[in-house]
Amino acid sequence: MPKITIAGIPGVDGDYLLDLDEAFTGHELHTIKQLSGVRVGEIGDAMAAGDYDLIIALTKIALDRAGRDVSADTLLSAKVGAITFGPTEAEQEAAQEEAELPPVSAPSGRDETNSAKQTSGIGSSNGSDSHPENDPTGTGVQVLLTGSGSSPNTSETSRSAS
Repeated sequence: MPKITIAGIPGVDGDYLLDLDEAFTGHELHTIKQLSGVRVGEIGDAMAAGDYDLIIALTKIALDRAGRDVSADTLLSAKVGAITFGPTEAEQEAAQEEAELPPVSAPSGRDETNSAKQTSGIGSSNGSDSHPENDPTGTGVQVLLTGSGSSPNTSETSRSAS
């Protein structure tokens, strides 16, 4: 969940969380396209590239969701750097902890090929490795952020399992 920090825009200075697990509405996707020119399948690439107009659009959406009525023109008129977009402190700490963990290795004498098939779902009884709790199609946000426009069900593993 990205944190948007605004400093230097009177009346809206502060931190705002943008819950990307909550599906965008059609109006929000229109706002993104209108303000940034970014299409749904391009959101992930534009975010990775640091597209400033997309940051403005996402800031507008976060402010709207928080009940703050601020025009996009007001956000665009702010000095560059007045709006920052990044992970929350908890996400930063989790990434730091993960980076500090030693790599996981399989115990010796174990059949790693068979183990990998069992954990990936390739050898499962229904022949599918799709798990509803991991399927981003419910909200579409994870698919939007990857920029791939496809769900995990179209992965090479799923196709070979059919």
